[in-house]
Amino acid sequence: MKIKKYTAPNMWQALNQIKEELGPEALILQTKDIKEKGVPGIFKKRRVEVVAAVDEESYKVSESPWIEDLKNQLNRIDKNIRYFYKQTKYKDLSYLTTAGQKIYAHLLQQGVKKEIAQQLMKKMSNEINQEKINESTFIIDYLTAQMRGMMRTSGPIQLNLNEKHPKVVALVGPTGVGKTTTLAKLAAQFKIYENKKVALITLDTYRMGAVEQLKSYAQIMTLPLTVALTPQELKEALYKYRDKDLILIDTSGRSQFDKTHLFELKGFLQIIKSEIEVHLLLSLNNKLVDMLEMIKRFQILSPSSLLITKLDETMYYGDILNIAAEANEPFSYITTGQNVPEDIEVADVCKLSQLILDPANCFRI
Repeated sequence: MKIKKYTAPNMWQALNQIKEELGPEALILQTKDIKEKGVPGIFKKRRVEVVAAVDEESYKVSESPWIEDLKNQLNRIDKNIRYFYKQTKYKDLSYLTTAGQKIYAHLLQQGVKKEIAQQLMKKMSNEINQEKINESTFIIDYLTAQMRGMMRTSGPIQLNLNEKHPKVVALVGPTGVGKTTTLAKLAAQFKIYENKKVALITLDTYRMGAVEQLKSYAQIMTLPLTVALTPQELKEALYKYRDKDLILIDTSGRSQFDKTHLFELKGFLQIIKSEIEVHLLLSLNNKLVDMLEMIKRFQILSPSSLLITKLDETMYYGDILNIAAEANEPFSYITTGQNVPEDIEVADVCKLSQLILDPANCFRI
């Protein structure tokens, strides 16, 4: 007989572990509640401990009728746990219809913060006729409109076509958010599709291969490129490209906690006398708490908008709404892959809302 001890946050999860590992023939020998070790009163969580056993050689359900009774009891426990979980999950939203509860669950699954999801549902309940709240399509339309009101966009980069100086745009952000590839996409959009005069400047000499990568893009698109190692070299490059429509500046990626680098980068950008547009890039596959910290730390560079990258690397878009609720900056662009120049779009509140409230996803719960 194989005997094994399992611990889990609740009985439901423990039973699932036992079923997966020992099979449906497993016997429950003992159950008890335990507390995790830790400082008294701090982060101590209750867990359940279950001892289970299985006779891998001789056990057969048909030979032990009382096992069927035990399995029936376990099934009833499982159903009770599921019922309790559902009641607890929606205890603050008892006013919601079944359709409303499904969509609320979808919002949470997408990563929308609980308090934001509850505010949306409560507002809907207060404003809309109860009969309408029974209709899933109506709920989705209502929430889409509400989300559109919560999110702001800046639109695409606007060139200074009626002025005598080029538009200067800098992409900033931590490591790994896709600054260089995004810069190449923007350059291609304006060079190829809008036939504008574009120049590239890079301040990124820290990352191995960064300059070479940008040089490759510049050669393919026949764009001028300058590497600026100092603020003075940046100033000279800007003067050299004074006849261009758009100057795109690539910056080195460093941790948001690297204050020295942030102040150094601020010194570069401050020498630009003409108005500069700073886009802070955030990768949606990062944790929300980290992205909010990035926004806070990069305020030293006065970003004018947020550019959300790597939407293709996640299936959960709720953090877009969470960021909109916390940040002051609007969204400018989103990127959806590695292809240059295709995988970039101007941020649109309709599209962003649909990503979060996709009806097809909503009813796969």
